[in-house]
Amino acid sequence: METEEIAFPGAGVHLSGSVTCPDTAGACPGLVLVGGSGPSDRHNDGFFDALRAHLASTGVAVLAYDKRGAGKSTGAWAAATVEDLAHDAAAAVAALQAHPKVTAGAVGILGHSEGGWVALRLCAQLGTPRHLVLNSCPAVSFAESEVFALTVAGAEPDAAAALLRQLTAAARTGLSYQRGQQIIAAYQREPWYPSLSAGGFTLDSTTWAQLTAWADYDPCDDLTRLKTPTLAIFGENDPLVPIRASVERYEQTAARTARHQQTLVFPGAGHRLQVTTGFAPGYLTRLSAWCQDQSTSSRPE
Repeated sequence: METEEIAFPGAGVHLSGSVTCPDTAGACPGLVLVGGSGPSDRHNDGFFDALRAHLASTGVAVLAYDKRGAGKSTGAWAAATVEDLAHDAAAAVAALQAHPKVTAGAVGILGHSEGGWVALRLCAQLGTPRHLVLNSCPAVSFAESEVFALTVAGAEPDAAAALLRQLTAAARTGLSYQRGQQIIAAYQREPWYPSLSAGGFTLDSTTWAQLTAWADYDPCDDLTRLKTPTLAIFGENDPLVPIRASVERYEQTAARTARHQQTLVFPGAGHRLQVTTGFAPGYLTRLSAWCQDQSTSSRPE
């Protein structure tokens, strides 16, 4: 396989990434990888490197890029909305489509975690990718997913929901993150409060900007418009995603829109589909098989 640097314009930013192509003589299908929350780069702590290596070995070209404001890409990620990031993802799809080793019209997109919402928005609005892979992506709203994560970290569900409601209300009205810190401090006497700090729950100006940008996001409308063939993948032990609620919404919306969809839940796996011995058995092979199958199947109109 061969990896090359690539640069392309995004939505008012300049994006940078890497394209890994298989050692094949002819053109091949392609897949764009979209990272999750925070300053995710093309490597994604090695997670995307492993995906690129496997997919290229099975005949799929892969583009992974630095999120705006991360790695070699310009701009700022914290205040970027789902719309901003979807335009960046569209530019990445176009860049891979134009690669001389990639089959025209055979490029899909994989969004991991929050990146799944970005890829979903792109497919729901433009429908340009041939297929969509939602990797550990909640099908519930941003607020609901945050409440779930707080609950897993030890918060009581009702208290977690109340905390998120107060934080998002403050963010919507343009208050500073110091007000958010005051809201959180009011919960210090709750018996579950220490577990939040132990679980890494913090609030600063960066996370406050991201909360402001994402507070009102709900994927429901995008899912009801989605026609793109979709593979939804989850790890059974994911502490960040409400699996049951997400699977139900994916399947309900797929039935209403008649889109082709597969939903997989891998036993014992976490947010990055890993178990103690590495990737969940069958995860990589199911992913590459999906990409190959979608590149040759007839796409519904």
